[in-house]
Amino acid sequence: FSVVSSRPPRGMAGIVEALGVRLPFAAFNGGSLMGPDQSLIMAHRLKAATADQILGLLAQREIDAWVFADDTWRLRDPHGVYVERERRWSRARHLMHRDQIDAIIAFPNQGHWDQFQADTRYLTHIGGHQTEVAVVFPVSGEVTAFVRGSNEIEWWRIAQDWVREIRSSRRSWGEPVIERMKELQLDRGRIGISGLSGLLRAPEGTVVAGILEKVRRAFPAARFDNATELLQEARAVKGAEETAWIERAAEILDRVVAAILAKAKPGVMETEMVATIWHTIIA
Repeated sequence: FSVVSSRPPRGMAGIVEALGVRLPFAAFNGGSLMGPDQSLIMAHRLKAATADQILGLLAQREIDAWVFADDTWRLRDPHGVYVERERRWSRARHLMHRDQIDAIIAFPNQGHWDQFQADTRYLTHIGGHQTEVAVVFPVSGEVTAFVRGSNEIEWWRIAQDWVREIRSSRRSWGEPVIERMKELQLDRGRIGISGLSGLLRAPEGTVVAGILEKVRRAFPAARFDNATELLQEARAVKGAEETAWIERAAEILDRVVAAILAKAKPGVMETEMVATIWHTIIA
């Protein structure tokens, strides 16, 4: 048997490998016929004039367009909708393919001012202000996030548009994670755990043992490995949008330092200094 998908060839690599496909497969809905080793057998390409006409029509209607040419991803606006999500997810999944990880799981832990949930926020855009959130991030397929209750589901569907599949944990995180893992048929899969060990500020890990053991008991034939370094490697490469926000944060901190230096004088109360800091950040 073989497979056909609208994805580019590289996006199908994990599926082809997982299914043990040994025959040619089709990417771009049949636009490219590929060998199981990712070699190009045949391609049905649009003429350049046709592509230009389509892109022109989309531009007239202010519709952002992505163009996949063979295995190259081309775009007009590096800050366009979903570009950063696609960049992060593609990079993470590329590393998962390399390390033969079927899914990554990150459990909730708002410790160290939410820093222990940085991987989850990186993948989902959900988190901050002590929000408890978990995620099941498969090498292919729907990404699923988990929050505490139905009210938070509604809020996060409004606040972000990266993840649409958000489920309630009702403060018991193991059960919904297990349910999603069963849907993904990970009974004998290799599962990467974010924060299992190796974090700079938490070398012994940040995972709640009770949740992890509950999941392990539900999947006795699965293999559980540390995915902390994989996600650190993914996060080390910054995109244009992420870099812009880092630069913006640095600008704000420069203003904060300037405001502190201007305010700090003998007799000024600590509360006044804190108020100055927050006023500068918010303003």
